[in-house]
Amino acid sequence: MRLIIDGRVAVLKEGSTFDYVSENRAFSDADGYSFSITLPLAGCAANREIFGWLDRKDADSREVMLDASILDRDLSLHGVVTVMEANRSEIKVQFLEGRSVQNFATTFDDIYINDMGLPVSPYADWIGAVDPAEQLKPYGATRYRAGVPVSGYSGVVSLPWINDNTGAMLNEVVVTDGELKWSDGVKSVGYVSNQVYLIALTRWLFESAGYSCDLSAWEESDDRYLLCCNSLPGAWEIADIARALPRWSLTRYVEELEKLLVAEFDIDHKARSVSMRFCAGLAEPHGVVRIDRVVDSFSAEVGYDGQLTEYRGMSGVRYSSPGYDSWSRDNCGWLIDTLRKQERYFKEFDSYAAMIEWLRPFFPGSPHPRKALWLGDDDAVAYEPSKKLMYCRAEDAYYLYVIEKAFGDYRWMVLTQINRFADLPGEDGEDGDWVELDMVPVCVLETDDIHGRCMFLKPSEFNESSVTDADGVKQPYAYSALLMGQKEERPEYYSKIFVGYWDGAALKTPTVRDLAPVTFVNPVVDGRPAPDSRYSLALRDRQRAYFSGIRINRRERVKFSWIADGIPDVRAVFHIAGKRYLCEKITATFSERGMSQLLKGEFFPVVD
Repeated sequence: MRLIIDGRVAVLKEGSTFDYVSENRAFSDADGYSFSITLPLAGCAANREIFGWLDRKDADSREVMLDASILDRDLSLHGVVTVMEANRSEIKVQFLEGRSVQNFATTFDDIYINDMGLPVSPYADWIGAVDPAEQLKPYGATRYRAGVPVSGYSGVVSLPWINDNTGAMLNEVVVTDGELKWSDGVKSVGYVSNQVYLIALTRWLFESAGYSCDLSAWEESDDRYLLCCNSLPGAWEIADIARALPRWSLTRYVEELEKLLVAEFDIDHKARSVSMRFCAGLAEPHGVVRIDRVVDSFSAEVGYDGQLTEYRGMSGVRYSSPGYDSWSRDNCGWLIDTLRKQERYFKEFDSYAAMIEWLRPFFPGSPHPRKALWLGDDDAVAYEPSKKLMYCRAEDAYYLYVIEKAFGDYRWMVLTQINRFADLPGEDGEDGDWVELDMVPVCVLETDDIHGRCMFLKPSEFNESSVTDADGVKQPYAYSALLMGQKEERPEYYSKIFVGYWDGAALKTPTVRDLAPVTFVNPVVDGRPAPDSRYSLALRDRQRAYFSGIRINRRERVKFSWIADGIPDVRAVFHIAGKRYLCEKITATFSERGMSQLLKGEFFPVVD
């Protein structure tokens, strides 16, 4: 066995051994790592050449991370070693591989994304030179200014949005002579707000931290149109688009991104590079391993009071509350559970079309039951459907009527879909483990017949105000910043990242209607082109395939020992003694002579 550190062969302490553990990410979010490896320093020129004088008291070994490989016959493990302890006679190191390196390195823990200087402003003051039709083009499209291609802004758009604090529409667009133009209100302000595509934001964040990144898989997917909708009013003139982001560490940003995209990001802190891949599912092919040479000693651990492990394949998934009022409609599983038990208030249909046909006779004076006129409490016929929760099996969708307007005895009712962003419970239901997402769907609501759907955002109050000096003179922004003094952290205008899809399809016709991101794909759209079915943030559409993989009995952990020439893929499905198992971790012991053929593993039975 050879241990290669920083391109040189290291010498193990004579007679010493070390254990190497290969863990399954689906259980622990880690990969491979070793326990302490002891290497002699005194009298060992080879190891001294590798580590220098790290045993000296004035040497800081805590940040040392050296490329390393463990090579033994057909086995090759590649990662890094970190220094655990050093003295005059020997040094103790730990070998880390893959995700275990990321877990150890704290490089991104102290980098906050709303502090990072990014190459695009959250506002644009060149609205006179760029038409909305150009500034609303989707990610990857060429932008033109006065007929000349421009670069640098392909990662942002300037969609209209409503500031829920004031009710004002920002970035308002109008149609003039058949073309999209900025409204007079926008022209009077002189600025529009930018929103940044999530893929561009991610690249800029990594590059700002000094890391190269390969996002080619993302570039080729529909998720390249995911937009970070966090916006700040252009009139605030805050010059860094990162200021619209929550105060998250870069580590947390990557964790949230992995949950939203259902992807894995591999970060090589040594090479300062990042790569990513999408996860087709926990049951994606990692192969099948058959273990025949089982040693007759094994043990079983049974948990009677709860699970013995956390396993992502059986966890529930849900969005954290975005904080806007309409979320109570979009996430209301409790209401469905309540009304389904009351036959008087619940009715089920084979399909949406069947529901509409049932509704038509109740509203003979309305063109379509989607928007119906009810004559109030005296209209007993129309009262019947208005009190019900209706379920369409084919679409797996729930509807109820909402009174939008009331005038005299009349009620204008709108058929409304609810629970669009329902929680996706795991195997153990509400009492089980949950994965919670803090990248959440942006609020998109109907406004009026002209603008249609529009984003609603609620940034916290402006916290960059100019201040007055000792003489009572109000000073401009730059000098005000000096007077206010250095702050430990910048103001946070949003606590979450709001997302939606924008592919520019609405630009095919010169209309200002529905210039809003897509967050949910309703197969039945009221007289409008249906959004592409690929653009949905409903958890059942995004996450179900990933979390509907292999089921295990988490209350029974079985430990096997077996003979093997190499370490199998810990994420494979294992066939042992006629049964199928998922492996939590495999432990192998190494010495100077190489890897012991006796492996030990911890497994959970697959539930068929």
